[in-house]
Amino acid sequence: MSVGDLRSLMARLFHFARPVADGEASLRKLRSVAIGALGDALVRAELEVLGWPMLRNVILGAPGRNVEIDHLARAPGGVVVLETKTYSGHVDGDLGSD
Repeated sequence: MSVGDLRSLMARLFHFARPVADGEASLRKLRSVAIGALGDALVRAELEVLGWPMLRNVILGAPGRNVEIDHLARAPGGVVVLETKTYSGHVDGDLGSD
């Protein structure tokens, strides 16, 4: 698949408003968008398997700023708020850590 074919496919799948410019930086951005969309789709699929009703990409507005919540789901015991990240690596921590 050529770079042009990949750009065309990504534009159709993710509804880019404008064409992606040539160059290495634009390919990195395209890859980043695709990986992020895949991560969101995987989380959405897991919430659907659980049967939890959800809202996606919820925008909360406050004077001077907006906040986007990736997934807001109604679980049996309450509401679950999820911020989806598709970074690779290892995360450590416990309840008392910063």
